[in-house]
Amino acid sequence: MGGNQNKKLKCCLAVVVIISVIAAVAVGAVVWKLTKDAYASSTGTKALASGNGSVDGQVESTTSSTQQPTRRTYTAEEIKEKPWLSTRLPRDVIPVHYDVTLFPNFYDGFGEFSGNSTIEVNVTSPTRYILLHVHTTYMNVTGTHVTDNTTGDEIDVIRTFYHTPHEFFVIQVGRDVMGFVKLTLQFQGTLNKTLVGFYKSSYLNTLNGQTRNLAASKFEPTYARRAFPCFDEPNIKAEFTITLIHRPEYIALSNMPQVGNESVKEFNLNAKVRHRYKDSP
Repeated sequence: MGGNQNKKLKCCLAVVVIISVIAAVAVGAVVWKLTKDAYASSTGTKALASGNGSVDGQVESTTSSTQQPTRRTYTAEEIKEKPWLSTRLPRDVIPVHYDVTLFPNFYDGFGEFSGNSTIEVNVTSPTRYILLHVHTTYMNVTGTHVTDNTTGDEIDVIRTFYHTPHEFFVIQVGRDVMGFVKLTLQFQGTLNKTLVGFYKSSYLNTLNGQTRNLAASKFEPTYARRAFPCFDEPNIKAEFTITLIHRPEYIALSNMPQVGNESVKEFNLNAKVRHRYKDSP
């Protein structure tokens, strides 16, 4: 009798151990599956645009009121139809030369700037969309004109809009353009205090105890889009001509030598000077 009971007890214990192991494995599998799905849902599939403008599968975040953010992959055809869906600028519109005028109003309690930019671009394949970078938190484009450099004719601008997820300013024109085109843009913005982009700062003059204001810039790696509309990617280079407007008691410096100055009556100040600098290499 005692031997039979021991055998039954051992069998029961073996069954309990086996059930416990199976339950642990099942729970582990469920947890792994849920974790994997949640991770895939939050990260999505990532791919980069190649250097020649083709797209291997850009991704975009989408959300709804009842779902967690997911990632969507766009096809090359979708990117061609709506180029702002790509995280990179198209490579069929290349800047050749910028002529940028900036007026930073950092005096007294002000912290703003305005300006205009004329950008000559080379359009290498027919398109109706021209994309630039603009960071709308710090700057807005207030005027847009597109001109055919060959004929001098103005090209109709159908609409402009911001695509904020990728910090794009999109210009849609009324016909396919190709060749050299001139973009003329007016803009206004805020001098931030984050020490990047175009910002306002101050220092103490220890000789008289006065606080002096200044405006400065830091454009690397992608902060130029906070100061003026531009193709703000490191491998899209162009020449620059910079003009700065300011009060005559201040000093203006750029990264090229000054080539001239004159008094001006623009931008709503009584006394101002305009300093122009040599073209950058």
